[in-house]
Amino acid sequence: MANNLAQPSDLLLRFDSTLLGQVVNDHGQQQTPTALLTNAALQAALDDAAGTVYAALYVAYKYTAAELSTLDSPSTSLLTRLVCDLAIVMLCQRRGYSYDDKYPMVGLSLEMIQQLRNGERVLNLAGNESAGLSASVHPSICLQERIGLVTADYHMFPMRGAGWRY
Repeated sequence: MANNLAQPSDLLLRFDSTLLGQVVNDHGQQQTPTALLTNAALQAALDDAAGTVYAALYVAYKYTAAELSTLDSPSTSLLTRLVCDLAIVMLCQRRGYSYDDKYPMVGLSLEMIQQLRNGERVLNLAGNESAGLSASVHPSICLQERIGLVTADYHMFPMRGAGWRY
């Protein structure tokens, strides 16, 4: 599946191009913003980050690829932000840089991904408001009696003054 959550231009909108130009280059030269748009390391980090987000969203079939392609703008923007946050961390780790002090939002992004995975937060799609919540339907006791699944003597505990009934 192609990464349609974030492109290099999205990463350039969210992070400083000077920093990105430093962390993607292996030859000690600063990459220009134009060169970053086609940089293989940057695209690989975006693809890896998108894969992480997709893996979390596809848990227990909470979302499908078709549903994700129909997201509204705020939900798409949120997913793009999550992918870009993860990508910048992957680029920093590629160079051996620490990211904890520079990018504290990454912790929040990882937490948000976990919440989406668990169904504690959902994307704006009809039908996914209860994603992650278990839902089971049991027939009522009245319906069970009506169709003959329960006899009149279904009590397990004694009734007051009536003795034991099974």
